[in-house]
Amino acid sequence: MSISTAQLIAQAKEGADLTNVADYVTLNQWVAWLNDGARELHRFVTNKFKATYYRTSDFVLSGSTSQVTLPTDFWRLKGLDIDAGTPRRREVRPYNFAERNRYRQNSLRDLSTFATDRVYNLVGSSILKIQAEEQASGAYRLYYTPKPATLIARAIDMDLGDDTSDGVGGLHFDSGDFTAADIGRMLTLAGCINPADDGDYTILTVGSSTDITVSPSPPVSLFAVNTTATVSNVLDTELEPYSEYVWLTASIKSLVKEESFAQAKMLQEQRNLIRLDLLEALETDSGGPATVIDTDDDEIGDR
Repeated sequence: MSISTAQLIAQAKEGADLTNVADYVTLNQWVAWLNDGARELHRFVTNKFKATYYRTSDFVLSGSTSQVTLPTDFWRLKGLDIDAGTPRRREVRPYNFAERNRYRQNSLRDLSTFATDRVYNLVGSSILKIQAEEQASGAYRLYYTPKPATLIARAIDMDLGDDTSDGVGGLHFDSGDFTAADIGRMLTLAGCINPADDGDYTILTVGSSTDITVSPSPPVSLFAVNTTATVSNVLDTELEPYSEYVWLTASIKSLVKEESFAQAKMLQEQRNLIRLDLLEALETDSGGPATVIDTDDDEIGDR
C-alpha cells in the first residue's frame, strides 16, 4: 500500500512523542525534514537495487534533430537503446570525444548488439545528444534512475466546518484550492463525525478548486467542526520497504530542535540499523561513487 506524506508525518510525530504538541513544528517543516530523509534513503536504495530502481522514456528523433530534453525526474543514466521493442534493438554506447569522427554508417549494423554508427552524450543535466548529428534519426528508449519524488503536504482550509459530502464519491470544501495536479494524491481526513471515516482517500477527479471525487466513496455528513484535511502525495514505491528511515529522520531532527538529544540518539541508532541493511553486500554502478556519503551523520554530534 502506498505511504502518503501525511502518514509519514503522523509516524514522525509519534516517533518523537510529539503527537499532541500543538504548533511545535509547522507542517512545512515536517515535510522538509521528510524530504531530507527521502533524498538520503534514495542514495542508499538506488545503489543497492540499481538493477530494479529505474524508469524508461521512449522518444523519436527525425530530420536534423539530434538531441532531446531529459525527463524532469532524471538523475542518473542507466542505458540507451535504439529500435527498442524490435528484433533490431541495439545498445547505444557513451560518446568519447577523442573518437568523435569514428562513428560512420556501417553495413554490418544489423548484425551488432550495439549501434556502430552513433553514440550518446549528456549536455549539462537536462539534454541527451546523439552523435554523429547527421545520422541521429531513430526511435530510442532511455533507461534512467529517477530522482526521488518530492514529498508534499498542504492543509485544506475547513473554514467553519460546514463542508459537505454528496455521498457518491464527491466532496465539497469551502476553500480547497484543488488543481488537476492533485489527481492521484491522497486526501487524509481526521476528526470526522464518524471516527470510522477518518483515513486516506485517493483523489480521482477535480471538478473545481473546491470540489473533488475520491475513492473509497465517502458517506454523507462526513465533516465536523473539528475535522482536518490534508492533501499529500506518496513515497516512491521502491522506497516504501524502508519508509521507517524517512520518518525517523524527521523525528530525529524535531528532537534535536527541542534539544532532546538522548532520545534523538536512540532513534538515530534505530535508523543506523536500516543503513547497515542497505549497505550489506552493496555493489555500486560502474563508474559511479564507491560509497554513499551521508551528510547528516554529525547532526547530533557528541552530545
